[in-house]
Amino acid sequence: MSRIAVILVAGSIEQKEDVLKSLAQLAKTSALSFELALIETPNEGAEFVENTSSLKLEELGPVTLKCVKARSEHPSDLIEAANEALRCAAQAKLDALVIGARTRVHPDALLDVCTTEVDDPMVGFVEPSVMEEGDATSERCLGHSKLEKPRILQDMPRLIYVPIIKGPVALIKSRMLQEFDLLDCALSSLTAALNDFALRANRCGYRIVRANHARVMLRRRDEKDSVFAEQDAAILRARFPYLGEEITRYETGPEATALRLMQGLRPDAEGRLNVVFACNNLGNIHNGTSELASRIITEFSRNHSREYNIHILCSQTAFAFHRYGELDGVHWSDPTGEQKTFFASIRLVQPFGDEDIALLANQAPVTLVLMLDTIAVDCMQIDPRLSRVWERMVKSVSTIGFISDFSRAQFDRRFGREAQYSGFTALCSTDTKEYGAEANAGLRRDGGYILLVGNPYEHKFLSVSCDLLRREAPTTKLVVLGIKVPGDKNISSFASGQLNENAVTGLYARANLIFFPSHCEGFGLPIMHGLAHRKPVVARDLPVFREIRERVRGAVNLHLFETTEEMVRFAKTNPVWDESEVDTCRSIHSWADMAKAMRDALTEASSRLTYGGLRDRLLEAEACREIGRLKELSAKQAMQIAEMRHTWDPPVGGADLPGKAARFAAKRLEARIRMLLEWKWAYSLTRIGWGVVKRFRR
Repeated sequence: MSRIAVILVAGSIEQKEDVLKSLAQLAKTSALSFELALIETPNEGAEFVENTSSLKLEELGPVTLKCVKARSEHPSDLIEAANEALRCAAQAKLDALVIGARTRVHPDALLDVCTTEVDDPMVGFVEPSVMEEGDATSERCLGHSKLEKPRILQDMPRLIYVPIIKGPVALIKSRMLQEFDLLDCALSSLTAALNDFALRANRCGYRIVRANHARVMLRRRDEKDSVFAEQDAAILRARFPYLGEEITRYETGPEATALRLMQGLRPDAEGRLNVVFACNNLGNIHNGTSELASRIITEFSRNHSREYNIHILCSQTAFAFHRYGELDGVHWSDPTGEQKTFFASIRLVQPFGDEDIALLANQAPVTLVLMLDTIAVDCMQIDPRLSRVWERMVKSVSTIGFISDFSRAQFDRRFGREAQYSGFTALCSTDTKEYGAEANAGLRRDGGYILLVGNPYEHKFLSVSCDLLRREAPTTKLVVLGIKVPGDKNISSFASGQLNENAVTGLYARANLIFFPSHCEGFGLPIMHGLAHRKPVVARDLPVFREIRERVRGAVNLHLFETTEEMVRFAKTNPVWDESEVDTCRSIHSWADMAKAMRDALTEASSRLTYGGLRDRLLEAEACREIGRLKELSAKQAMQIAEMRHTWDPPVGGADLPGKAARFAAKRLEARIRMLLEWKWAYSLTRIGWGVVKRFRR
């Protein structure tokens, strides 16, 4: 039978009775016996005996009860009394379990801490998993057996290595009691004294481990305890100057971050979960990406605000610019401020850097990225690094969404073989009624024009299409939305993001035809805007545009061609809107359908969530953060080197190279001397030296 010394330091009467009953129960049901030492203040001993009439000491069985008197209630006297009990444990070569006054423990937690098998001989301290009083899960988890633990925690490792002891509860191995000094009475709290002890032992390589399945609840500190904690922290920092860095490294590491993020799985008092849309990429412009974000967030607000509190992570100016504050249940989240605990983090555009992946993963246990298209990795001039970034993204997010079947197929062809991932398709709305066209849309305008839509990227093919239309139909008026075109009386042009939503709507309404020459799209919002305004749309024959044609009203007005020349030839015929209706092959999708698909994906991802899977994703995200930092440092150093070369390289060329070099050197020397003389002491020494020289010259 194993014996363990249990030392209970100045707890309440209720706590002492609970511990006594727990030890008695464990002694009868396990191969353990306990020697319990109660640390009593001068006024507590008699009161405790009077209040334990309901607990017959003979029923304690193999639990030996001993009271150790402290000289006063001062923390140093309590710690000294605990040392007296620890010396007895050391003499008997017993492990010692120290329990502080602010702790509530359950028999299962005591058993887990006392019976945890540690194969590592360099483990000197075992602590339980401590939860603060008021934690919504504390009462629920306290006393739960292993079979009753939440599914997400079932794959949590039994032990993890930690830098410090979190609460005033720890099992101290017998070797530690024999080899190192005991608790330091100069400290004001038991937790600080235990940490000081453990850190002294750590200098010889002994570690602290946390028994994750053993859970205890810690009463909140009062104001006096907070003062003591600050004093003790200052002492520990002075003794162990490296401790702060180690704590930071652990708290920002994948194990601690996973535990912190899992708090987001608990709904608030009204049963809602916090969801954040990571829109830090949004600026104060209107484009396809911002339109997509606004429509999705609006539908989340309309249909799922009873289930979610919706937060938008972006600049305050972007939040106001896109009018998110007008939506019910939508709140602004400051990217530079302290973040809330979120259930899910959603990015509505593919990441363009490793720092985007790291930000997303560290916001919530469930993460979702909406991939728009793969064009950024296919066009090497855009960003050749993105292929590796997206490979890392696959390993560090919970689920990936795609805005069309074509977009998903393209991604699978490029990255599906790299790693298994959870994905879904959330098609954008194919309901023309949701695109806000005017009631009189479709009317032909006198002096109407062809509206070319795109942006400055070459795959949009705006410039080439514009030149071809000017050559083939020189008298046709053109309006180009997406790039600025050199002056031509028949062409008006607007840079991408230059016009507001109303102005863009006006351009669609006054056009005779919409010309969309892009070579690759994830969906194609300009097609939907054109059809919503009842304008014939000419576009390239892409699989994703065929998806739209199968699900949209007025599909006969979407004209698809293989080449730009074919598109231009058809546009020259001045087609008109065909009123005939053709039944859609597949069901029409709405923005609400898209929001629901994303909501269902979040629910499904949360059902698969495990501690181990979350930790692995965070580990990948941590690597992404380091890669991002290295890239940033490399770019900064390259700029510094270029600046140094520009500043210090002497001018070359010309006949008088020696003279130019001499003048260059003289200017640099003069500049350095002036900088030196700006220092007060240097100027004073120079004056004194010059005075001495003048005397000798006389």
